[in-house]
Amino acid sequence: MWKRRSRDSLEPLVAHSAIAVARFLLIESERQGFPMTPMKLLKIVFLAHGWMLGLYRIPLVRGPLEAWQYGPVFPELYHAVKHLGAQPVKASNLESEKPKKDFDPEARKVMLDAVGRYGPLSASRLSRLTHAPSSPWELTYREGRRHARMSNDLIEFYYRKMLELHRKSLANEEIEEPK
Repeated sequence: MWKRRSRDSLEPLVAHSAIAVARFLLIESERQGFPMTPMKLLKIVFLAHGWMLGLYRIPLVRGPLEAWQYGPVFPELYHAVKHLGAQPVKASNLESEKPKKDFDPEARKVMLDAVGRYGPLSASRLSRLTHAPSSPWELTYREGRRHARMSNDLIEFYYRKMLELHRKSLANEEIEEPK
């Protein structure tokens, strides 16, 4: 995936490991005072990934994304935090993997927005969001079928549709006459 950074150059956009994205989100959530359990962290990494695809058509996280019984999971991240159970995850709990490339401004904005928007919500509320009817997880997960791969194309389609619905609702609010 390439993105024009200036008139004369093209620069590749790099998807990052789920661990690197999670560390960024944890550092920011700790700064804002929103503790994250492993379940909450997994959900917010997925939501940030979805919005990155929806807004920019670029994946935030590289590597497999799977539809598990309790939601979308980046296995690499799950295995790094599962030992914590329901205890809060700290950035220091994760290997200090430095991203291969610094996060570009678009990725940083999406991740900061994800913490601000979803950080205050409970893990169960986030689960309802990721399990919504017609969501990528709901369309991919099948009872008894383990580790079904979730398609970035499907995730992008869903989040672009969510963005379109949001923009339409904003447009409708703007043209409503005051009562």
